[in-house]
Amino acid sequence: MPRPIVGLSKRSFQVDVLQDFYMSGQDLKLNGEVPVVRMHSTLHYWKNPEVIDDATSTNEMLHLKGKPKRKNGAFAPAIAPALPPGAAPAPGYDGYDDLTITLTWDEGTGDEVTETFNYEDIEFTG
Repeated sequence: MPRPIVGLSKRSFQVDVLQDFYMSGQDLKLNGEVPVVRMHSTLHYWKNPEVIDDATSTNEMLHLKGKPKRKNGAFAPAIAPALPPGAAPAPGYDGYDDLTITLTWDEGTGDEVTETFNYEDIEFTG
């Protein structure tokens, strides 16, 4: 059964900075187990995303951590055109992107449960 998600604690992320944020909903710790998290965006990749299993991660809220990085040559279309392969993006990038968060419980056991949540208009600065 899909777990309804209320939302994210933040919708703006600084590129190349480790981010702490929270995802709220219900039944987020399936049988008390913290899920494995994966984060994806069209113009950014997320380095070492994880769920922090501390007192703030509960059945209704997960403490997430990850570091968004620009994909090579990725710019918001309204900001600048894409760069040739191998070219470095310019500093000072500001724009919007999507964010997909995938949670997997019981990974690798054969009884995996996976839920994917999509968020639009997430702001990235840096």
